[in-house]
Amino acid sequence: MQTIKGFALLLSLLLILILTVFACWMLSLAAGHHLATRSLFESENARLACASALKYLIDRHNFESTGFFFDPQQWNGMEIRSFDWNGYRITGNLDSAWRPDAENLFMIKASKGRYAAEQEAVLRQIRTEDFALFSDTPQDLTTSTVFDGMVFVRSFVTLLYPVRFRHAVYTLVSPESLASYRKTTPAIPDFPRLDDVLRSAGWPPPDGLSITGQNPYFWSVDHYFLDLDQLNITFSNDQWNFLYQGVQVGQSLNSVMAFDDRLQIKQSYQEIPFLPKSQPLISLYITSYGDIELDTSLQSMETQAGRIDLCLIAGNSIRLNPAGPTAKRIQACLLARGDPAILADTGTIPLSDPEKIAWLSELNGTSFLLEPSAKKALSGAISQNEKIIWFRGSVLIRGALQTESDLTQLHFQSCTQTHLLIPSFPFIKSVEGRQKWR
Repeated sequence: MQTIKGFALLLSLLLILILTVFACWMLSLAAGHHLATRSLFESENARLACASALKYLIDRHNFESTGFFFDPQQWNGMEIRSFDWNGYRITGNLDSAWRPDAENLFMIKASKGRYAAEQEAVLRQIRTEDFALFSDTPQDLTTSTVFDGMVFVRSFVTLLYPVRFRHAVYTLVSPESLASYRKTTPAIPDFPRLDDVLRSAGWPPPDGLSITGQNPYFWSVDHYFLDLDQLNITFSNDQWNFLYQGVQVGQSLNSVMAFDDRLQIKQSYQEIPFLPKSQPLISLYITSYGDIELDTSLQSMETQAGRIDLCLIAGNSIRLNPAGPTAKRIQACLLARGDPAILADTGTIPLSDPEKIAWLSELNGTSFLLEPSAKKALSGAISQNEKIIWFRGSVLIRGALQTESDLTQLHFQSCTQTHLLIPSFPFIKSVEGRQKWR
């Protein structure tokens, strides 16, 4: 009998031991789960603090007169003066001196105790080429439009047809019911006027090629005429050499052609390839103290020196000649200082079948692939020989943009080339999709 009682007592003790071990294991598991959850929670909070601190610094720079990233009082060399933000200590540094015309790598860190998060962001100053449309006066859009690039219109823009904005919109849009956005519209910085931007850069630069006094190589009756097919540019001995119709017409330190009177430009149509050749990128600035008239569509020039992207600057208006084909595509940065600034019209001659194929091919290399309804509408307009204008470079204007009533499609796309002789705006942005957590 005593043996049985002893055995029962042993079993009871073993059961208590097992339950104790199980309870300890459960407590250990719960404690580990709590620690892991807290670590995840605190790490995520650190990330949120880091991201919000970066946005705070960018907003502080853009909306305070001192400009955080340009204020030496906020920096110790390449490092920012640390500060507290929502209970976290914020530190950060640049990898090199700030470059106004290039990307800048900025590391920012939020830490609290043993929890920390560090983000690597690419910052750059906002430039005119970032804008599909930049206007110093209110605008009325009377056609269906897609903007592939930022938009700034001082005061407001009025819509009569649906408009799709794919990037930041720095303006008031009316009526809102006709606008659709891919991303939230940010606050509006106080952008300087185009005249002030050019004045600060001393346009036109004195070390460009000045074409004056009715230069016989370019003068035609009562205006200058430039056939881009006949123009070639080479670089040697630290100078740009300009050849026109096989004859050297001048040299300059900058790739600038400055005409002192009205200018007419033409170019043979060529398809813009989806994957351009790997060549040096060159900006050619063509300026006129008067009007610039575009007889044809325009695209980049392919030369032995590299791919030449166009930037046209008119002291008065830029006009698309109301003759020729029904559809015109302008791959150039346009800057016009008159009012009206741009007179956009097309002709009545239908596109040839090869040109229609080229247009449709170009659509497949742009963001129209991500806008199926807009792509379908534009493709249909091309097939039906409707009037179309597609600005495939930034449009920067002081005055009004005027279009004809029978224009059915008007689209804007920002530049893909940086034109370094036009200075950056003082505001900065974080390059979308380039953030990394470290």
